[in-house]
Amino acid sequence: MSGGPRVFVRPLAGDGLVAQEGELSLVCAAPDAATAALVDGLLAALEQVAAGGGDGPALVRRAARVLAAQHGNRPLACALAGPAGRAGFAVLVSGDAAARVMLADGREVRIGGDPHGAADRVVEGPVASLELTLPGAGRAEPRLRLGSGVTRGGGCAGRCGARRGTPRRGPTSHRRAGRGPSCLSS
Repeated sequence: MSGGPRVFVRPLAGDGLVAQEGELSLVCAAPDAATAALVDGLLAALEQVAAGGGDGPALVRRAARVLAAQHGNRPLACALAGPAGRAGFAVLVSGDAAARVMLADGREVRIGGDPHGAADRVVEGPVASLELTLPGAGRAEPRLRLGSGVTRGGGCAGRCGARRGTPRRGPTSHRRAGRGPSCLSS
């Protein structure tokens, strides 16, 4: 096995799209003729930010620009998240989507979409679990997991924690080993 953690989320039942690249997650309503370009833009943003080694705040900034170009009365239902700093998560929620972040101390942070656009927030951790959902999302099938790519689903859920094996000395070793929490397999 490789030395790094295996990162994945569990897709929830539903009719939207669930995407995962590295430690970055995205869920959005299934595209129709009016939203196909917008959904493609969000998926491209996820892929490009992950390929460039970006984190949650970089994904949020990029997705906010994509969503700002949306025309129409109703914002697209989508939610996305990724690690921010050593223990937090950056989250963006739009339309009817929602995010639920469970902190290690038992507190719960819920973030709902804004009817006029997107709402974003950095949730300071440590984060124990993360759930991104679309309206009507069902439960996760425990045998399913998504490590990289796109699949059908109504959301995603993952347990999170500090990276296993991350050196705790100095900023240089921290940068090499990675930053922030990740949703890990187990």
